[in-house]
Amino acid sequence: RLFRSGEGDWVVGQVSDTGIGMPRDKMDQLFTEFYQVRSATAKAHEGTGLGLALSRHLVALHGGDIEVESTEGVGTTFK
Repeated sequence: RLFRSGEGDWVVGQVSDTGIGMPRDKMDQLFTEFYQVRSATAKAHEGTGLGLALSRHLVALHGGDIEVESTEGVGTTFK
């Protein structure tokens, strides 16, 4: 989803899924380079662990930030 902020000065984007979610104790490291959240119930996924770190950096270069909300068993929203 994309929408304007309440002030109308910013574009806000949200990406949500209905996947397995993430445990709260792992979320503080989520934007660290090469970090990957592992879960016993998750399928094995390949990747470098750079996607979220690079995304946050690019958004920060434009004066923004990325926040995450997640509930295990329900899903995750990045905004």
